[in-house]
Amino acid sequence: MLRLVLVLVLLLLLAFLPAVGVVGCPPSGCHLGVVVEEGVDARSAVSRLRGIGVEAWVEVVKLRAAGGGWLRAETVVFYLGYWLPVGLMLEWEPAPAYARLYAGGKYCCIKVNTTLDCSLKPLKDAVALLLKAGVLGGLPDLSKVVCTPGNTYPAGAVVEWARLEAGVELEQVTFRCFGRHMNIMAPGARAERRAAVVANSIDMRLCYRLLEQELKRLGYECRAYSPGELGEAIGSEVLVALGGPLAYEGAGRVAEFLLPPPVASALVLEEGYGVAYLHEPFFSGQVVLVVAGHTRSETKAEVERLVESRLLARILSSPVRAYYTCRVSCVYEEPGVRVEPSPRALYVRVVCELPNPCYYPVVDVGVEGRVVKLYVSYRPLDTPCIECLAYACLYVSVVGLEPGEYALRVEGCRQAELRVRVPG
Repeated sequence: MLRLVLVLVLLLLLAFLPAVGVVGCPPSGCHLGVVVEEGVDARSAVSRLRGIGVEAWVEVVKLRAAGGGWLRAETVVFYLGYWLPVGLMLEWEPAPAYARLYAGGKYCCIKVNTTLDCSLKPLKDAVALLLKAGVLGGLPDLSKVVCTPGNTYPAGAVVEWARLEAGVELEQVTFRCFGRHMNIMAPGARAERRAAVVANSIDMRLCYRLLEQELKRLGYECRAYSPGELGEAIGSEVLVALGGPLAYEGAGRVAEFLLPPPVASALVLEEGYGVAYLHEPFFSGQVVLVVAGHTRSETKAEVERLVESRLLARILSSPVRAYYTCRVSCVYEEPGVRVEPSPRALYVRVVCELPNPCYYPVVDVGVEGRVVKLYVSYRPLDTPCIECLAYACLYVSVVGLEPGEYALRVEGCRQAELRVRVPG
């Protein structure tokens, strides 16, 4: 009997010990990556990243091949910023965030850690730094992004890169471990004090003069950039991108990179639709705006509204900013509202049930004293759609809040009133 008890204790120890401190699991939840059809030299990439003030170094990794043997890969590790603890983990210190670039002769792969909900933000931040440093020549296709559970190594995107670059099938290993569930990432690099407008020649001709006058009135030096010059513009303190997904001369690719898919779909399909979408910053102290309409005339009308209503001035002067992103799919998510505090910020997740996935969001966020008001609704897209019950997940970050007690009031497709304490 004693021997049986000892055996059971040993089995329990073996079951639970691997769940703690395993190297393969990211601190934030999942791995996110994308393969880019561009060759990259690792040492040149390090030099370029250091040239813009980003900490970076070369690290050689060995990846096990499925048929035996190893694939030796040169990677560039570079600093993105830091993860802020949320929810019940406020006693934890911020965790540094790094990206890894797998270098290759024809293909490269960008791999980051991300949230349990597979947020694209860390990957976009990595792309922004690589563009600014001149390591990448253009935007990757975000439709090819691969999200891999945090307990799987190597990430799915790295497996795809090895197959394309070296013709090697990698072995993936699954660990027993747990992520820290961090949701808000603050960028490490600082934006440059200037304003940039990125647009094609048509939207530039229709809209630039009005934006330039307003930005100069607000104290910014302003310059126009073509979509091909995004790498030069992306580090600006104010970055305004004009046009939707169908905009000519590469501007549509910029819009697709910045906009949530439901918003991009609405710009393509909905007559009269326009949006001034506030994207999360790539650099500290930055404001990123996409101003677009269904047609170039509606883009111009949205720019006029942004300037004449003084909305742009209010955005640039306000210490509190709200950013949202969303996805709509037939994958079940439990409807409801969840809020998690972070230092001087709130992270809110709102899940609504819809008749089908062909909807786009209408979102309004306001802060009045110690009350945060969030309105969320969805409107149907004017298009044929698959028949399935859909779930819309909206993620909102409200940053720059003073520490203290707040009431969060949610209206629209979900109703809720919650009390939450924002830490300093």
